Amino acid sequence: MQVYIVDDDEAVGRTIARFANRAEWDTVCFDSADGFLAQIQELPFGCIVSDINMPGTNGIELIEILHARRPEWPVIMMTAFDACKLRQKAQDVGASAFLRKPFEPEELLVALSRSLGSSDGGEKS
Repeated sequence: MQVYIVDDDEAVGRTIARFANRAEWDTVCFDSADGFLAQIQELPFGCIVSDINMPGTNGIELIEILHARRPEWPVIMMTAFDACKLRQKAQDVGASAFLRKPFEPEELLVALSRSLGSSDGGEKS
């Protein structure tokens, strides 16, 4: 199973990838939503872990575009900013989970397991 990490902060992306890899998920990091979306047609089913606040296409816009193209793909949104309003907006556009930075590795792994377990696109590898 693929986990696609979309975050403009390279250190955050690497950290999330390390935790997901330890749980035996394959990861691919993207430094922008635009970079991820440019490759979406070639990518196998997976779960996206995306920051909300990024230059260019933000995480909320990403989920809206993604769900128009690949509605079965779960998206976990994350942010370090005012979580209450952003959590509601993320839920409104279809996020499968929401994480407030900084979060514990266990929170990420639970969100991934739940998001991938509730999807129709595949099973954990």
